[in-house]
Amino acid sequence: MKGKITSIFLTLSLLCFTLVNAQEIKISGKVIGENAESLPGVSVKLKGSAGGTQTKADGVYSLTVPSPQSILVFSYLGYSTQEIVVGGRNIINIDLKEDKTKLDEVIVVGYGTQRRRDVTGAVSSIKINDIKDLQITSIDQALQGKAAGVQVVNNTGAPGSFVQIRIRGTNSLSGSNEPLYIVDGVPINNTLTGSYQAGNDQINGMAGLNPADIESIDILKDASTASIYGARAANGVVLITTKRGRPGSSDVSFSLNSGVQQQNRRYDMLNSQQYAIMANELRASLNPNSPPAFSQLPTVNTNWQDEVFQTGLFNNANLAFTGGTEKLTYAVTGGLFDQKGTMINSAFKRYSLRSNVDINLSPKLKIGTNLFFSRSANNRLRNDGGPNFQDSFNGNNVFGPNVLSSALVYNPAISVFNVDGTYAIDSIASNSNPVALAKEANLVSRNSRIIGNFFGNYQIANNFKFRTNFGIDVRTENEDFFFPPNPAALGSGRASSRSFNENLYVFENTFNYNKLFDETHQVDVLAGFTVQESNRRSGLATAAGLTNAQVQTVYGPLTAGSSGITGNGIISYISRAQYNFKEKYFATFSARVDASSRFGSANKYAFFPAGSVGWIVSDENFLKDSKAINFFKIRASYGLTGNQEIGDFSFLGRIGLNSPYLGASGAQASNIEDNNYGWETTAQSNIGFDAAILNSRATLSVDYYLKKTRDLILDIPLPRTTGFGSRPGNVGDLQNSGVEFLLNTVNLKNKFKWNTSFNISFNRNKILKLVNGQDIFQGSFGYSNIAREGEQLSFFLYQVEDKVNPATGKMVRKDINSDGQINDNDRSIVGSPLPVHFGGITNTFAYKNFDLNVFFQWSFGNKIYNQTREFIEGYGDGFYNSTTSALRRWKKPGDITDVPYIGRDNGATGYASDRFLEDGSYLRLKNLSFGYNLKPATLKRFGAKTARLAVSAQNLLTFTNYSGYDPEVNAFTGNGQFNNIAQGFDNGSFPQAKTLVLSLNLNF
Repeated sequence: MKGKITSIFLTLSLLCFTLVNAQEIKISGKVIGENAESLPGVSVKLKGSAGGTQTKADGVYSLTVPSPQSILVFSYLGYSTQEIVVGGRNIINIDLKEDKTKLDEVIVVGYGTQRRRDVTGAVSSIKINDIKDLQITSIDQALQGKAAGVQVVNNTGAPGSFVQIRIRGTNSLSGSNEPLYIVDGVPINNTLTGSYQAGNDQINGMAGLNPADIESIDILKDASTASIYGARAANGVVLITTKRGRPGSSDVSFSLNSGVQQQNRRYDMLNSQQYAIMANELRASLNPNSPPAFSQLPTVNTNWQDEVFQTGLFNNANLAFTGGTEKLTYAVTGGLFDQKGTMINSAFKRYSLRSNVDINLSPKLKIGTNLFFSRSANNRLRNDGGPNFQDSFNGNNVFGPNVLSSALVYNPAISVFNVDGTYAIDSIASNSNPVALAKEANLVSRNSRIIGNFFGNYQIANNFKFRTNFGIDVRTENEDFFFPPNPAALGSGRASSRSFNENLYVFENTFNYNKLFDETHQVDVLAGFTVQESNRRSGLATAAGLTNAQVQTVYGPLTAGSSGITGNGIISYISRAQYNFKEKYFATFSARVDASSRFGSANKYAFFPAGSVGWIVSDENFLKDSKAINFFKIRASYGLTGNQEIGDFSFLGRIGLNSPYLGASGAQASNIEDNNYGWETTAQSNIGFDAAILNSRATLSVDYYLKKTRDLILDIPLPRTTGFGSRPGNVGDLQNSGVEFLLNTVNLKNKFKWNTSFNISFNRNKILKLVNGQDIFQGSFGYSNIAREGEQLSFFLYQVEDKVNPATGKMVRKDINSDGQINDNDRSIVGSPLPVHFGGITNTFAYKNFDLNVFFQWSFGNKIYNQTREFIEGYGDGFYNSTTSALRRWKKPGDITDVPYIGRDNGATGYASDRFLEDGSYLRLKNLSFGYNLKPATLKRFGAKTARLAVSAQNLLTFTNYSGYDPEVNAFTGNGQFNNIAQGFDNGSFPQAKTLVLSLNLNF
């Protein structure tokens, strides 16, 4: 009996065991985050139980649950927690979404990603939602007003033109101050190019990229985060991540933005009758016996500003296919941007195509490719200079007059065209018909660009992986200029052809070890080796005196011709170690060794170390339970970065081959060999904190930094007996210091939502050392900008005007040093083109399916030299039209006024004057957008997942005291000593426009 009972008991026990185990389900899967990156360390727990696991380095997890009704909870810092019912599945893949309200979002850093919570340096991030309503031509424009410490100046409103970026100030006087751009792991060249025919207006290489491809932008501002890029990181690093596909989805999205642009601001110019009276006064003052310029008052009154400005139109269409499976994900996007500028014959058109593919060949091996192609055409105008401005290239005039400047000063008493349809010519002044200048001078730049890379990730072990990356950036420009012979325009009968080709190759190999020890010590170590090579070819040919309007190429005797081949390479060794203890105490150390072909044997190698620490104070016991402070972290960093953007082969002794000798082409030494000068090095310290209060309804980040750039490369004078005037050397120092604030608040979060983002930046620049303590003067007229030891970079330096002499009608200049003479010793520092502070504020409102975005951006405390006013209010003998200020001009002895008489030698020209120095501060409503998201019931009718309609306005309002077209201006762009110091000029520059846009966004 006992045996039977035992047998029955064992049978029942085995049955129960079988039934229990039959209910248990083994679950496995993979967790990915933003940009389809695998997420290691994600917590996967069984709801209501202490059991669970974490994802491995490749994002894979596995665990056993008791029943199909079990609920899995996936949580990860910076991401929204997800709860998933198991059901009947054995494989559950999760796509975690970032929690935008948290400080610990995941951001991209050099050669990897980090949680915001773990970052110990200074990084600004811009996500796709921050810029989705901005109508921008290029990616760099997206940074304006959105990132603390990043100053963005749209130098002109010309389509496709250069945008100036300064991250935490100006670091170099003779080298580049532009940041390093990296797109999906490929460091791209942003070499500035331009045409002699377009003056100082540079082509924006970033305009070839499509902003619609952006997923996120992360800006590395301090040495701790940027030093891993070593010799190219002194000016900051901009990491651009484009959109990728996600497993388990298949989406088609389409967007269309169409709008109009207008430039409504005008200079108040004299009408034709007022101009005629002034012209007669001028002729009488030049020669009292000559007949008047106008025997009777004219009846024609042409507003030449209205003739050269037009209503601009643009269309921006983008189509994207994204999705994939566990084995393969893809994102294929195409875009068309077509813009007609607000000045006649200005335009920009871009076609772009991008393909991002990721393939999981095995659990350990992943490969992928990113490939981007664009083709653009840019119709350009001369964008700086005066109405008669000519410059020489090898002794030949190649620059023509500025269209906008000519429109301001041209005779309003004549029509655009004669009765026979030819362009009208001014009979009393040798100026150019502005419409002829704009329409007949055809300057077109055609640009192609390919940016791509192939990468592979191999999981050597659970905590150890290898990554290889090969990338390219191939850029081709061809620019043709033809100006047919035309008696109505100065400088006609010219042609030129310019070519520029630039190829960049980069090959990177890195190893990464990441492991958590005893659930308290997290170690992440990176080491690698990179090689980069760039080479460039350029060519230019110009011809003048052309007589045939039908042949629109360079022909006949050449006035100038040149071609060039150059290149550079860099080999680098990189390393970084990150450590955190209990996710409260953090330390990061990085080091990079660079060897550059741009320096001689004595300084070919440079070492760039950096370190940073962080402490999450809010996790300490004394603050852990605080209801007021939800998060508080202190950060500090110090490190070195370099600047190698100084040109190629400057350390070599070179020979110039275009030196004339006895009527033939000769050769002479152009510079002296020097292997001793090396990198410009920037040492930067940063201290800051991140805080969240009121249940994270408000987050605040504050940073203070001090940057000192030593060994500035400047020209050192040499004795004439050497045969050279100077040689480059490391002799200068400067520093930048500043404070940055970023405040995000959730003001309302019920049915009606209201969020605010505010940032403001203060930067102070100071020159510490120059060659022999000597001032450096740069500028357009009268040495109007200066770099001086102990002073802020690029202060304006002018002779200061006091008043008009009532007896003579001439301008009076102050005798600053009271020596009884007016000369260069009476010049004064009277302002700076650098702002005291700049920033932006965005308010976002949402109610049900409606949303409203209001974005203001500003600059305060900077000065602008209005050179445009200088040549139209010079009141010389060029018979220029003038602003209505001429109506209060001096006419007879005893007149009290601030405007001199009309005529030669009136003291109004020939030197730079604070009369034309103006306050450049402004507050601009940069973007105002109102959108509506269609309801689900409506979407079902045409099978869409989401749909949004929006109307937006750019540059709608500008509050400023500046009298010119646009306070956001900088005529002298590019690299080099002149452009770095001569800032803050308005020189007949193409103004920005107001824009009204209608938008449609669909996702299927």
